[in-house]
Amino acid sequence: MLFSETKELTNHAVLLEPVGELDISTAPEFEATVDKQIAKKNYNMIISLEKLRFLDSTGVRVFIGAYKRVKPLGGRIGLVCSNPMLRRVLLVTQLENLFKIFDCTDGAIQAFMNRRPLLNGA
Repeated sequence: MLFSETKELTNHAVLLEPVGELDISTAPEFEATVDKQIAKKNYNMIISLEKLRFLDSTGVRVFIGAYKRVKPLGGRIGLVCSNPMLRRVLLVTQLENLFKIFDCTDGAIQAFMNRRPLLNGA
């Protein structure tokens, strides 16, 4: 079971922090967390991978699905990842072409608050 922490940043913006492993067995749970935020009109998300130990392609699919859902609604997504092994997954899957990837949560929040783009594709 994946535990996910959610922190409201501003109106319609959240910080999501999945904890543990984001893989085929836990991705549906995190996807439900993302869906709840979108239903609450929180279209702007920072997803921090700082508390993850493992990420597979199923977790990557959740990030891409979230992007596809919020972009038409004017939403923005940024990823936070300083773990070299997880960062490699993001680079191999070419997510740096879709998302801005930050080294720290504070930097991502600051970019969000200053309205700098969090989606490389936007």
